[in-house]
Amino acid sequence: MSKRILVLACSYPSSLDPLAGIFVQAQAGVLAAEYSVAVLNPMIYGIGGFIRRIQQTAESDTGLERVPVVRPRAFLSQTSPRSIRKGLLKSARAGLNELCDSWGKPDLVAAHFAVYSGWLGLQIAKDLNIPYVLHEHASPFAMYLRDSESRELARLAIAGASSVIAVSPHLEREILDFDPAARTVAIGNFVDTDHFTLATQPRAPQPFTFLSVGKASSQKGFSYLLEAAAILARREEKKFRIVLGGDGPELSALRRLAVQLQISHVVDFLGSIPPSLVLENMRACDCVVMPSLHESFCIVLAEAMACGK
Repeated sequence: MSKRILVLACSYPSSLDPLAGIFVQAQAGVLAAEYSVAVLNPMIYGIGGFIRRIQQTAESDTGLERVPVVRPRAFLSQTSPRSIRKGLLKSARAGLNELCDSWGKPDLVAAHFAVYSGWLGLQIAKDLNIPYVLHEHASPFAMYLRDSESRELARLAIAGASSVIAVSPHLEREILDFDPAARTVAIGNFVDTDHFTLATQPRAPQPFTFLSVGKASSQKGFSYLLEAAAILARREEKKFRIVLGGDGPELSALRRLAVQLQISHVVDFLGSIPPSLVLENMRACDCVVMPSLHESFCIVLAEAMACGK
């Protein structure tokens, strides 16, 4: 019987947020080719999140064959750091019991991000007396140093891991600066090169096209891309297009900014797009650009390289 790996992540794709933790889902799919894999996606909710909880509790499809996912929810009446930690642990333990009944006891916990998933993974591993590994993607790692609660959870999660897998050498150095005794290794995120491939057909004639894909959040720096496009539009006579793929909290503001900069006629906002359309747009563009303020490992650029960009 193959070993059972429990993937624990507080961020994982759902119908409400299909891009959340999509790299976690991709790794779970790869592991499932060799091992028995299940996903535990614990969450907490307050009064305002009641409807969202009802929607997600009914959802069980992960988009992956042979990978069951459990999305336990725990009600949170307070928002103090201690309450959040206790609520998530209660949620995770409830989901674990459900998985153990339907799937079996895991042999290994693989958690993503020290706070909170790594700390939760450590507690679950202790409960079951099994090893736990931490996959760290934090961008930037300093996000864990902003308050005493995050620092303590990160310290415990890193010190308790049998191995800490950093997605880049730079992130590995940051982790070792934080905890010189950490057992680290740098392994980058992977790209599905069976999916992201060179185009087989010539492109139709079109203006020079820049493509950027990601969650429409301040971290991704799309506003700077639009400002740069406005400068280019004033300086260049050659026609060009900006294609932005992705949904998120800043999308409406970005649309307004494009109008304000008088470049809405050259910017296409695609909103949330599935991997198939990401591939289609990568093949069709001339250049992929990522104006992110910080990234631990920019998987979009790696996918673009696989497409020959």
